[in-house]
Amino acid sequence: QTGLKSGEIWFPISVKWFECWKSYCNGEGGHPGPIDNSDIINQRMKEQTGMALLSTEALEGQDYILLPEYMYLKLEKWYTGGDKLPRNVLETVTDKGSNVKVDLYPEVVRFVVCNSD
Repeated sequence: QTGLKSGEIWFPISVKWFECWKSYCNGEGGHPGPIDNSDIINQRMKEQTGMALLSTEALEGQDYILLPEYMYLKLEKWYTGGDKLPRNVLETVTDKGSNVKVDLYPEVVRFVVCNSD
């Protein structure tokens, strides 16, 4: 994740799908099909809320990798796909210096409008 800049957007993408894509590009496998992040999504939360959230059990490098926005959008244009997980790059500043990282698990607030009728 070197070269991250505050304000950028990065996308977690399934290693499983990405490896299929790489094999396809190297002439070693079939067409990867649409981008499929279903193996890194918290399926229970998606069923309950309709929102695609990155599973807290997914491990970077093993289950997903992070792609910069321009690269993910290019793949999405070519292959379409399901759930996308845009993540902001944030800078935190402390008395020990600054740190830039991808906010993989942003806080999510869900509003529900209730009708008194």
